Amino acid sequence: MPLNPLKTGARRHAAFLLLLCAVGGAGASQCTLQSPDLNLGTYTTPSTLDTLAGGRVTVACIKTLGDALGLDLLLTFTVSVDGTASAATPRTLGGPSGSTLAYLLTTVPPAGTGKVWGTGAGGTEVMTGQALLPAVLSLVSAQPVAVPLLYQARIPAGQTVRAGAYTGTLTVTLNF
Repeated sequence: MPLNPLKTGARRHAAFLLLLCAVGGAGASQCTLQSPDLNLGTYTTPSTLDTLAGGRVTVACIKTLGDALGLDLLLTFTVSVDGTASAATPRTLGGPSGSTLAYLLTTVPPAGTGKVWGTGAGGTEVMTGQALLPAVLSLVSAQPVAVPLLYQARIPAGQTVRAGAYTGTLTVTLNF
């Protein structure tokens, strides 16, 4: 994602791209995961306030051959993200000359409890959701059901970093 050039040395831009990986479950239903890029905005160093940004991933599921067409189907899924060993270890964005900028991703209810979003290990949690796939007469009339899951990105205050663009990549995994 291109960022505009900085006009002063005291402002920092941070952004990251979520890479997606959909993993199918044992059922016949199909689900996809969508996530737009998240721009964390401008971080002024050293800031006395955290920089916050909201993000969203959307899980869309549809019935397929093998599902009971005449019955409702409640599909439960989890969404996890790589890149952190524990809730106490923030992720980092890479910047100019090897500089790094720490940030955290936290879940937002009802998909999570506000803990650090991760794999479920080391004090992190995965986001959970459910999609109610309604009964249909045929697969031709089946429509995808989209479920948005919200998260919050936070750059903690007090970091002194070089001016420039800071970016990173995450892998988000869907299990259903």
